[in-house]
Amino acid sequence: MKRNHEGEAQLASEVRPHVASNGMRIVSANALQSSGDQMVNASTVLPWLFATLGVPAALTGLLVPIREAGSMLPQAFITPLVLRIRYRKWVFIAGALIQASAVGAMALIAALAEGLTAGISILVALLVFSLGRCFSSISSKDVQGRTVPKGERGQLNGLATTAAGFVAITLGLGIRVFGGQELSNVQLAWFLAIGAALWVGVSLVYIGIREPRQT
Repeated sequence: MKRNHEGEAQLASEVRPHVASNGMRIVSANALQSSGDQMVNASTVLPWLFATLGVPAALTGLLVPIREAGSMLPQAFITPLVLRIRYRKWVFIAGALIQASAVGAMALIAALAEGLTAGISILVALLVFSLGRCFSSISSKDVQGRTVPKGERGQLNGLATTAAGFVAITLGLGIRVFGGQELSNVQLAWFLAIGAALWVGVSLVYIGIREPRQT
């Protein structure tokens, strides 16, 4: 990543020596998060899981609305609370751990339940997941703005987008190789469990970011 020394001068003094490491951590966290997103995609993976578990088709249509509305609508209420936190990275980490817990719950449901019970339970877990994403979305741009120079943020976003595309292709090919549409509910549960582990990885990576205290 190309260094922007002029932009670094605009950052807090305690952050400037850590610009490179902060940037790598942000890219790594975004890549892990993109990987997790692919494993719990409300347009592809979860409908597939619902079909495998015998969930009523009517519930499948609720997946995308819950995923999108749950991460967007609460932002107006949550943002004032986030602005009171002095180190915003902890808000992002909390959001990542909420998402990890929600996806872990989906994995257990996929392994142990079926039918209407499984469908409703996964929808509740998806709502919790979306709320966790809301926390992460609110805080991520703020953290990036205070730890990475303005001229380098586009590079970070480009690297993250490239990583997300690579992950999507790799996962798609991997699923086809290891069973495609014939994957069982237990195999899909393990798939979700790996996604939960990825969000734990996101939180661990983010802990190392050096962020100035918000006054």
